[in-house]
Amino acid sequence: MDQKLLSLCERYIKNRDVIKAAFPGESDYIHPVCALIFTGKEATADADTLKNHHDLLKEKVGAFSYLRGSAKAVIVSMLALDEDPEKRLERALGAYTSLKNHFSSGNYLPLAAMILSGEAEESAFDDISARAREIYDLMRKEHPFLTSEEDVVYALLFAFSKERNADTITETERIYKIAKEKFHSSNAVQALSHVLALCDGRADEKFERTAALFDILKANKLKYGTDYELATLGVLAMLPASTEEILADMKDVNDFLVTQKGYGKFFGFGRNIRLMHAAMIVSAYRLGDIGNTVATVSAQMAIAAQQTAIIAAQNAALCAIMAANTASHS
Repeated sequence: MDQKLLSLCERYIKNRDVIKAAFPGESDYIHPVCALIFTGKEATADADTLKNHHDLLKEKVGAFSYLRGSAKAVIVSMLALDEDPEKRLERALGAYTSLKNHFSSGNYLPLAAMILSGEAEESAFDDISARAREIYDLMRKEHPFLTSEEDVVYALLFAFSKERNADTITETERIYKIAKEKFHSSNAVQALSHVLALCDGRADEKFERTAALFDILKANKLKYGTDYELATLGVLAMLPASTEEILADMKDVNDFLVTQKGYGKFFGFGRNIRLMHAAMIVSAYRLGDIGNTVATVSAQMAIAAQQTAIIAAQNAALCAIMAANTASHS
């Protein structure tokens, strides 16, 4: 395994263990989410810092708020990575208020608020929230029984785009219809179509790359899950690397995780979750590698649009892991 990738894997496990100790009452599905947030920034979680930011959240937010619900540890982790955590929380509360003017409260709205507070100026919160609602309504019009609270995050990410709302939905539907021919879980295919629509390229080419990656992983005894894990496969497929390079990375990370507590072949997370976490680690590795190795300003500008879309897709893919947590308790 490449030394940098190995270091990233080791950092991920260290972060997971620190976060697990800091949030012992949280689901085992949530700890990896938080660990991936730190690992993606090549940062190391600190128990005291997490406690301080948890105390800040409790000080500023009421006990019955969704901000202190299932996404609590995720929010604290995001705050811990911010240069001004108290100001970020204030912004997030403002974003949450704007979003609540257009959406019902729920477990995914706090994640949307954190994304909105990190990606937009406060003066734009209301307009972006309103546009996200318009997009969400278009989603529901196409799939009234599939669209649910987790799709609020996807609608928000689409609201950052310069594309017309109708064009965005047309693109997702184009991908959905193609993907449904190979993958049969309607909810999973909808999430995949949203992730792929966030990235540049033709619908058929984006899906073909995703399907090719799925097939090559399966052929190499790394059969990827096709339920809530599918969105992260789309993120993985859109990485600026060849299918063979991604396969090699996935093999290395999977082999590493199998040796770690909580990922064994007989105890802990099963294969599907393990491969989903491996996909997120590989995504962090490949995106970080590009940011560190592109030398010229012109080259950086050339990849900026694609990288931004993929990073947005990674945020959306966090929903998949939270969905896994929900599924485990249903």
